Amino acid sequence: MTAVEAVAAYKDLNEVERGFAHLKGLIDIRPIHHRRDERVRAHVFIAALAFLLDRAMEKMLSQSDCNLSSPLAWRALETIRCITLDLDGQSRMIVTRGSRHASAALKALCITKLDPPAPPKKYQPSCSDQLEIPHEIFQ
Repeated sequence: MTAVEAVAAYKDLNEVERGFAHLKGLIDIRPIHHRRDERVRAHVFIAALAFLLDRAMEKMLSQSDCNLSSPLAWRALETIRCITLDLDGQSRMIVTRGSRHASAALKALCITKLDPPAPPKKYQPSCSDQLEIPHEIFQ
């Protein structure tokens, strides 16, 4: 490895460490002592996914005319809320528009639709929905 390659690798490592340090605060990651391997893998997966989302946001912000940093954009997006209003006995969900920085972040991310999700239909399982699971799986 040449000196230039070593410096580039160190800068990449520093960038990853900076990203994870930022995300620890952003998604409130703290040391968690898992006892089962699948829980450790899930925890690492969530942290890596959050890191990927942050990098994707940072890239889209830098490619737009938006002057927001990724940490500022995350904070701005936290001002958007989905709330339920009860009007004359009917419930209605609405999405607040958030701050002007939130609007700029959404525009940079090409997110234009903020309509709330449709309420889920009540699910009534039928006999045909049930799966037959071989008993060997549980042994």
